[in-house]
Amino acid sequence: MKSFYIYLIVLIVFLLTIFLQINVFSIFTLVGTAANLGIILVTAIGLMTGEERGSILGGVFGFLIDIVEGKALGVYMLSYILLGYFTGRVGKDFSKENRTTLVAMVGVSTLVFEVFYYFFNILLYRMDLTPFYFAMEVGKEVVYNMLLAIIFFKFLYGLGDLINRTKDNYYML
Repeated sequence: MKSFYIYLIVLIVFLLTIFLQINVFSIFTLVGTAANLGIILVTAIGLMTGEERGSILGGVFGFLIDIVEGKALGVYMLSYILLGYFTGRVGKDFSKENRTTLVAMVGVSTLVFEVFYYFFNILLYRMDLTPFYFAMEVGKEVVYNMLLAIIFFKFLYGLGDLINRTKDNYYML
């Protein structure tokens, strides 16, 4: 029953993140670029909980994003599953308590996620891509996401700790 309440809290955090992403952070831009709170959240979850929970919760978050704003069901879901798995896999070798680890991982994750997402858009929708414009937009988003990761570190660390409490071997981590 305890796990149910923890995952209910995670679902509420996911819905709040989507609400903030769409309604607040689309208005507060950094030089015309909006932050992607989903990348920050899934990166933190993957880093702090491992590749299994990172990919599962990333998939849930991606599915919710697909329902709310996706053009095709599954593009965001697949992107966030891979992001959660990637960060969980890489996170095994790094300290979870270190703010620098999360901030650097958010920067790399933003870059990888956006390249992967635009690759899917090029394949699915025959979208044209200007390399210089793409590099500038992704660079600004990387900086913005890293700044937000610094600000929200304590919350993200607490959420990762809360999710880890559902593991049977929580105290052995």
